[in-house]
Amino acid sequence: MFTFEAKHKIAFEYDLSEELYSIRKVETFLFELNHTLKENTNFAAYKSIVICVLYIKHFHPLVYETFDIGRSPLETIKFTIDKDEYTIFDIDHRLNQKSLLVATFNDLIATDGSNKMSYLFLKLFDYDISHYGKPVIKEEIDINEEESGHIIIRDNNEHKDHIIWNLIASGKSSYSDYQIYAQHFMSDVLSLDINLQIEAYGKLITRMSSEDILQDNTTIYRVAVDSFIEIFKTFMVSETTDDDYLKLINFYFMKSDYKTYDLVIFQILDYFEFDSKRAYIQMLTHLTNLEVNNNFNQYNVYMRFLRKCVSALSGCGYMDTVEYYSINHQGHDETLRTEQQHIINDINKLIADIRKRYSLC
Repeated sequence: MFTFEAKHKIAFEYDLSEELYSIRKVETFLFELNHTLKENTNFAAYKSIVICVLYIKHFHPLVYETFDIGRSPLETIKFTIDKDEYTIFDIDHRLNQKSLLVATFNDLIATDGSNKMSYLFLKLFDYDISHYGKPVIKEEIDINEEESGHIIIRDNNEHKDHIIWNLIASGKSSYSDYQIYAQHFMSDVLSLDINLQIEAYGKLITRMSSEDILQDNTTIYRVAVDSFIEIFKTFMVSETTDDDYLKLINFYFMKSDYKTYDLVIFQILDYFEFDSKRAYIQMLTHLTNLEVNNNFNQYNVYMRFLRKCVSALSGCGYMDTVEYYSINHQGHDETLRTEQQHIINDINKLIADIRKRYSLC
């Protein structure tokens, strides 16, 4: 909520110490809190979410009753203005459109008890709505070229939702859709011998629709969207190793079996983490084996991928640092050609240095 407050200059203060509760209620709250954190070690990084949910459960039961499995508190916690109810997304939109004045909203969350508590709870959950002007529905996103920062924010918010749902309904998944998929993809496919991976991948696609795996999670696959776009996104928001990324790169090119460059390759690899040296070199190896049959200069995703690729050469210590700031921005063709020539010259110099150093032909 920090970005929301900074953008709209929201002024909000609340002192929880002003509330008075019976000793019995506090003891019950602390007992459940201690038990929950001990029994669920995967909550360790989200203790504040657990505390907030249980605080609402024990001390604000009417708000707790509005929580609904499958719906985010961003949708269920409402603000009342002139007898009409609004979500925080609606408030953000109205503030952007100036149909609701900042001063008016500040007054509402300062003087109206219900609105004050609604804002307090969302602030305690610390959702990030900086990329949203309205609720983000997955089907409405340009999934093929979704910004990596947006993916991380959306997944982090979704992870919080799943922890909340886990707390209000025993046995529900506390992982986001991306996280649960990445776990199974690594353990059920990539951990196997490479000759068994494609068959295992086919079985995983079938199994990921079964209730015993997904619980309250949903499939990551989208109609008319290359499945690897979503798979690479799952790795961005999950705990992975260099070895996991190396296996992912090899599996992707083995399964896709590309002979020539295609735009979807850049759409997929735009979500590749370039800080994995071995996987980065392996990716370049696969790419250099493809034939060039098209010009992708007009596509932003290609220019963005190219800049990341070149920056990684520097980040991995393979060449001197050169800033190519304009390589991922729209500009004149001549500017882009100049930038590309700089890159080609540097790469050729790097290759020549390697050949000379190791006496290669």
